[in-house]
Amino acid sequence: MSFSLTSAQRTWLTILVASLGYFVDLFDLIMFVLVRLQSLQELHVRPQDMLHTGAFILNLQMAGLMVGGVCWGLLGDRRGRLSVLLGSITVYSIATLGNAFAGSVGTYAVLRFIAARFGVNGNLDCPNITPWRHSVAGDLTSIFNFATPNDTLPTLPSTTGYVP
Repeated sequence: MSFSLTSAQRTWLTILVASLGYFVDLFDLIMFVLVRLQSLQELHVRPQDMLHTGAFILNLQMAGLMVGGVCWGLLGDRRGRLSVLLGSITVYSIATLGNAFAGSVGTYAVLRFIAARFGVNGNLDCPNITPWRHSVAGDLTSIFNFATPNDTLPTLPSTTGYVP
């Protein structure tokens, strides 16, 4: 027995899986912030070292997000987003589950890095956006540059070559 998906069904399946994966990834990041102090206490971190240790683990996790975004995005371009997304969710889930059994700060930090690195953030990158859309989106988001405001309106690209 075999079944095949139509293009529309594959699109919706991809959106569903990506949404669920993104939700779980975001939930994990929020939960880490909420349980960080209690988890560090259970790892017998001294009260005076809580801030330094928590910041170290959080920084390692953020580095994992950055590295994972690049690596999974590139791999997703080569192998297909859906298969890479399912693979990253599997590895990410195992690493996140491993956090519950971490017996030391070092293990906890490494598992947080792996969970962030293999999270779904890189799979949601969209390098398939056409250059026209990328140019327009970049010009429109530049209005939020409050550090060096620019009073001139950007010149938007021509719509003659617009490809949806």
